[in-house]
Amino acid sequence: MRGLLYNQFGTFRMPLICISVMPVVFLIVTIVDSQNSYSVDFGLNACIIMPYIIFLLINAELFRFSENQKWRNFAISTPISVKGQVAVKYVFTIMIYAAILLFGVFGCFIATLMTGENQFTHMQAGLIFFGISLILNSFDYPFYFRFGSENGARIKAASILFVIILVLIYGLFGDVSFLFSDSSAQDLVNFMNSPPIKLMTWLIPTIAVALFVISYIVSLPLCRKGIERSES
Repeated sequence: MRGLLYNQFGTFRMPLICISVMPVVFLIVTIVDSQNSYSVDFGLNACIIMPYIIFLLINAELFRFSENQKWRNFAISTPISVKGQVAVKYVFTIMIYAAILLFGVFGCFIATLMTGENQFTHMQAGLIFFGISLILNSFDYPFYFRFGSENGARIKAASILFVIILVLIYGLFGDVSFLFSDSSAQDLVNFMNSPPIKLMTWLIPTIAVALFVISYIVSLPLCRKGIERSES
C-alpha cells in the first residue's frame, strides 16, 4: 500500500502543487490586510474552501495513470491486486482532505493571532465542505472505476451542468432579492450560527464518511468490471 501511495503522490504531483499554492495565497492576503474584517473573512473562507473545490474539479487525474493497461496488468498481478488499486484512491483522498482541514486550522490560528479575535468559527464552513466533497467523491469514484476517468468526468460534468441550469432558472424566475438586501450578510451569519446548521456541521461529515466507506465497497467489483471492459 505504501508503494501505491508513493506512486499516487508522484503521478498527482502537479495538481497537488496547485491545491497547495491556492490556500497559501489567500492566507497571505488575510495576513497582509488583517485590519480589514471583510478581507479576513473572505481570505479565510477562500483559504478553507477553495482547495476542496479545486480537488473536486481535477480529481479525475487520480485515475488517469492507473488506467494505463501495462500498469493495470502489473498492479493486478501483485498481492494487493484490485483491492489495492481501489483502496489507494480512497486513502489518498482522505489524506488530501485531512491536510486541507489541518491547513484551515493553521490559517484560523494565524488569523486569530493577527486580529486578536477568535477566527476558528470559519472552520464550520471547512467541516461542511469536507463532508460535501466526500459525499460527491463517494458518487464519483464508482463511475471512474467502472467507466474510466474520461467517461466518469463526462457524467460528473453533466450532473454539474444540470445543477447550474436549475440555479440559473431559479435566478431568472425566482425571488433573489434576499441576495441584494442590506442585511443579507448579517442574515447569512445568523443562519450559519443557527442550531440546525451547527448540527449539520458534524452531521454532514459523519454521513459523508459512512457513504465513503460504502462507496469503497461498491467500487471493488466495479473496478474489476472496468478492467475487463478495457481488456475486451
